[in-house]
Amino acid sequence: MSGKKYKVITLCGSTKFKNEFIETQKRLSLEGNIVISVGLFGHSGDDEVWLEDTKKMLDDMHKQKIDMSDEIFVIDVNGYIGDSTRTEIEYAKSKGKPIRFYSDDSAYYDEVGGFHDGAVGWNPNGMWCGECTIASCKDCDGRHLVEPPPPPQAPPLRVLREGFRQ
Repeated sequence: MSGKKYKVITLCGSTKFKNEFIETQKRLSLEGNIVISVGLFGHSGDDEVWLEDTKKMLDDMHKQKIDMSDEIFVIDVNGYIGDSTRTEIEYAKSKGKPIRFYSDDSAYYDEVGGFHDGAVGWNPNGMWCGECTIASCKDCDGRHLVEPPPPPQAPPLRVLREGFRQ
């Protein structure tokens, strides 16, 4: 064991976004985080969730997962936040946990260290990929790489949703 303390992140959000949960868990794990996720995906076929006692138990367990974490990461595809997720956000906020949102953090690193954000990215060697449509730097021939643009100015503080501030 290395002795390094890894950040613990609990994923919250609608279970109809199962693919995004799996993608985010993988990405955050590869970034060196311990990721705690949901146990079942009720909106994606795990019908056991909808038994009343089971739903209450799972909701209670998820709050304990939030207690165990350093922060929560909300899977809010296209900004969608349902009632259960809203309750989890309020709970995390009451416990002083930092809250990040998928809709604000949809960039990712590929398997060779390239950073992608929409249609642009940065190659692992630091060159800017200004017109990249390739999902992985491993498959890139590098013909379109250019020097990176100057870093953007930090955006002003804004209200994300119903009183949450970034």
